[in-house]
Amino acid sequence: MKKIHRRLISYCFATVLTYLLASTFHTLLVLGALTDVGVNLPSDVWLRSVISDWGNLLAGFAPIVAAALLLAFVVVSALRFQVSSYGKRVSYWIFPFAGALSMLIAHLLISAIFDIYLIAGARGVVGLSTQVFAGWCGGLVYASTIKYLRLQRQKRRLSRRRNHYDSNKQAAIR
Repeated sequence: MKKIHRRLISYCFATVLTYLLASTFHTLLVLGALTDVGVNLPSDVWLRSVISDWGNLLAGFAPIVAAALLLAFVVVSALRFQVSSYGKRVSYWIFPFAGALSMLIAHLLISAIFDIYLIAGARGVVGLSTQVFAGWCGGLVYASTIKYLRLQRQKRRLSRRRNHYDSNKQAAIR
């Protein structure tokens, strides 16, 4: 598997997870605000609302999450490459911070430019913090998936080399 494929798979996992978490946090905070003002919501309404919002926010919110994460991961990957060319290594732990920062910037930028909140659940410190946490989780999944896929590739290469060595050794014995 080529490097670009590993990054694409990792990006897709990270984007889906970030979107689902951010959407879930948004829904739970909105429903929590409703219960704070005295609205009694049964537990099945909470679950149906979460699942419903996954689909309802897909067209407007998911592309923004995807664009923010893409920009963050591309910039951080380029920076890691530049720094490594000087002989230093930058840890994969930078990706969770990039994911968190990308969600923070996306929400703050849209609220500053358009004077609206991207989603109602991002109002206030708690709401914005949950969105940032969703971005952090997405960045963690991105970094972890890249590392996992890279290790799997290394294991396959090692196994092929070992099999090739064993077959050459067997041929020499005959």
